[in-house]
Amino acid sequence: MPDLSRLASPTLLLAVLVAAILVIALAASAASALTRRRRETKSLSAIDFVRTSFASQLARGVPMEELLL
Repeated sequence: MPDLSRLASPTLLLAVLVAAILVIALAASAASALTRRRRETKSLSAIDFVRTSFASQLARGVPMEELLL
């Protein structure tokens, strides 16, 4: 009967290696998504600020030509 203890060790190491790769890939994906979401939020905040500024200046009577410079 062959000695299966030698075969189990490399298989176990391979399973642990694959699991570690999956965990690292998931963590990298989550970090990337979080960074992208933060960047998009900042961009939308900047757009909202400009839109609000533009609308308030237009409402106060600042000429459109002056706003578009």
